[in-house]
Amino acid sequence: MNIPSIDDIRGYNLWLRDSEISTHKLKNTDEKFLLVYDETNNARKIYVDNGKFNVGDVGDFVLGGLALPPGYMEPPISELRTRMRLDAGIKDIKLRHIGKGRFLDLIDAKKMAPFLDWFLENELLIHFSHIDPFYWALADIVDSLLTFSFFEECIGYQYILKSDLFESLNQNQAQCLDIIERYNFPDIRDEDIPSFFAEIIMLVEMSNAILPDRLDALLVFLNEAMRVESLPFLSFEDPGVRGMLMDKFGAFYRHRLVLFKNSVHVLDEELEVKAFLENDIILSVFPEIDFKFVKSDDDSRVQISDLIIGLLGKLFTDLGRFSLEEIVKQAAAISAQGKTNLVTLDKIISRSESLTQAFHHHVCSGYKRNKFEKLLLEFK
Repeated sequence: MNIPSIDDIRGYNLWLRDSEISTHKLKNTDEKFLLVYDETNNARKIYVDNGKFNVGDVGDFVLGGLALPPGYMEPPISELRTRMRLDAGIKDIKLRHIGKGRFLDLIDAKKMAPFLDWFLENELLIHFSHIDPFYWALADIVDSLLTFSFFEECIGYQYILKSDLFESLNQNQAQCLDIIERYNFPDIRDEDIPSFFAEIIMLVEMSNAILPDRLDALLVFLNEAMRVESLPFLSFEDPGVRGMLMDKFGAFYRHRLVLFKNSVHVLDEELEVKAFLENDIILSVFPEIDFKFVKSDDDSRVQISDLIIGLLGKLFTDLGRFSLEEIVKQAAAISAQGKTNLVTLDKIISRSESLTQAFHHHVCSGYKRNKFEKLLLEFK
């Protein structure tokens, strides 16, 4: 067995990076930004136990925060504290100091306007990586099938297939979780592949989450899947827990560090993540990547990141739990200031994305992304 060399590991990961940049036409990824990170909804491990998620409702994981361009000036945190009227005894600003509840509760909170206005006026930018864990896990079904030559004509449509499959299965989540647990997903035995897809097909046939013509195309795809003899991305060493969907989040941190390999990365100290990154073989072959961990109560930039990432985590999670019509109806009932805050948030996101689309990374269904974009457009 050939052990890959340092050059092999570095070369392969540079190729992956270049492919992502080329495919999505990402610009300015080689700039030396200062990127600050906080996270929300890091459940550590997500698996199915007795037909339910081990962590109750699974929220969308969001990693990211403040982004500053080369030659940046430190943001005036003392001014923010004054405008938000924060008690002097609060050393570590958290989202709870703005408000509590769902996204629309927060965007309508009294202290949200001074925060977002301060962010916009100081021309600050945000970067984030947003992952819907359940979508991320189910997407490997499609990726596995596309490794077979008779699915070659489907390449280019994989995002549509992933989105349609996820929406169809998520509509019948309880039944889907039962299948996942019984088949020990993702470690599906080769001999169980036909029966696994037979049950998946039955579940998809029950769905009305997608248009009929899209449903027909998805069912043709899944019926063909019963021909495969293995599932390359769904055959792993037994993780010791049936129905394991996600057992670590460190790879999402690494992705951002490698994509912005010339930037300076400041991360909120999380011991599990710190251990992962400091011992990761891939990062070890990128000695030029500059990253460090800090305690949030010692770094106001991490505190700012907590506020914006916590808000986005609430937004993306709610987009998965409600239809676009429900969210727009609920948003119409918030105050005029809350609607103005939505517009301000959209301006911050748009300005950041105009510098580089790489600042905003989504791993979720196309339906959720569509809801995200339409909600922000609704109040422009």
